[in-house]
Amino acid sequence: MKVFLSHSSKDKELARKISIDLVNKGVDVWFDEWEIFVGDSITNKIQSGLSESKLLIVFLSKDSIKSGWVEKEWQSKMENEAITKKVTILPLKVDNTPMPQLLKDKKYADFNKNYDAAFNDLLLAIKIHIDPAISIRNNIHSITSLEKEENKNSKIIQNIIIQFAILMILSYEYIWGEFKINKLLVINDTITDIDTTEPLISEETMLIIFKVIFAVIVIYIVFKLFSNIIHFLKNMR
Repeated sequence: MKVFLSHSSKDKELARKISIDLVNKGVDVWFDEWEIFVGDSITNKIQSGLSESKLLIVFLSKDSIKSGWVEKEWQSKMENEAITKKVTILPLKVDNTPMPQLLKDKKYADFNKNYDAAFNDLLLAIKIHIDPAISIRNNIHSITSLEKEENKNSKIIQNIIIQFAILMILSYEYIWGEFKINKLLVINDTITDIDTTEPLISEETMLIIFKVIFAVIVIYIVFKLFSNIIHFLKNMR
């Protein structure tokens, strides 16, 4: 069953984003840009979309409240909701505009505060109202899993930032470390000129040890960095 998106043209960007996100979650969305083309009767297409859709998502904003089209669309579903005693209108609050009188007693998804939280609320409502047999507990579990995944992504981003910072510090330390070693080698040469005793570690060996240790650390950090980036990109798909 389709879900109809009723919105003002001035809220088009948000409507498009929500439509795409819903489709990615497996929801069949009626969105005007995807349904009405040059030459089509706008009225007939909208009427057809409304009759095919089990739910209507109405965007409530200062612009949609003034829109005659939006008002007609959601009011056309009010009678059906009163007769069937089943929820058909899902309000989305886009800004601080007061709710219309007929929708005041409805719970809304508040996209004015937090997009992710509001989208999760909307997605859960769609699933429940399209198929009431779906277990609310299972859907809450799926939303909780989604939130856990988002938290996991946040930790991955933090790790990427930390590892990149460590890589930058190591790069600085490498340049500064080589300078210090070269300085020590100059001192060592001076001491060797005075003391003819053979040094325990040669200059070349000191440089090799330093570079090998540094290379191992850098390779490990780079490996972890790229692993986290790949993991993050996979989760974003």
